[in-house]
Amino acid sequence: MSEMPSFVPKALASLLLLGAACTTQVGGPGGESDIGDIEDLSDAVSAEAGATPAPDALVPFEGPCGEGDASFETGDGICFEYFFEDSSWAGARLKCQILGGDLARIDDAGTNGILASLVPTAFPEAWLLGSDTASEGVWTWDGEPMSYQNWRAGEPNNGSGVENCLQVLSDQGGTWDDRNCNDLTSYICQR
Repeated sequence: MSEMPSFVPKALASLLLLGAACTTQVGGPGGESDIGDIEDLSDAVSAEAGATPAPDALVPFEGPCGEGDASFETGDGICFEYFFEDSSWAGARLKCQILGGDLARIDDAGTNGILASLVPTAFPEAWLLGSDTASEGVWTWDGEPMSYQNWRAGEPNNGSGVENCLQVLSDQGGTWDDRNCNDLTSYICQR
């Protein structure tokens, strides 16, 4: 079997332990693979990775900007990547962290416009880092106060008492909405 980069066993082990479905084909340029099935892959990852790694022990993938379905890189090297796949807020955050970043945060109207433009209006919602899980009604970027906000009229409203995570809405001019953190939608990473 060809040598895998050191981050792969840890990242795969974490995803397998979290119950994520593995849909990536493993193999060389001709498609050949020494791994027969997902159980063999799981055993190989477990053997190489050892004990269950803690999320902070993951070695993140740090590839070029553009891993997502749409991306934008700022002049100072900040990469924003939109991923068109359904995920809960926590699942999206973990995926962004495995890529070496986190869910995106918005600190000004210009960034808000750029990120909203990455999200197709046919599927207009995408998770951002903002939440009020630490204190209801106090919205932060992972504990840091928000210096910029762009809530849609009447939001945040904590609908049904369970809306604690932030989405940007591309079909509503890039305004924000609070949603249930367990809703499944696309997301934007920043790294």
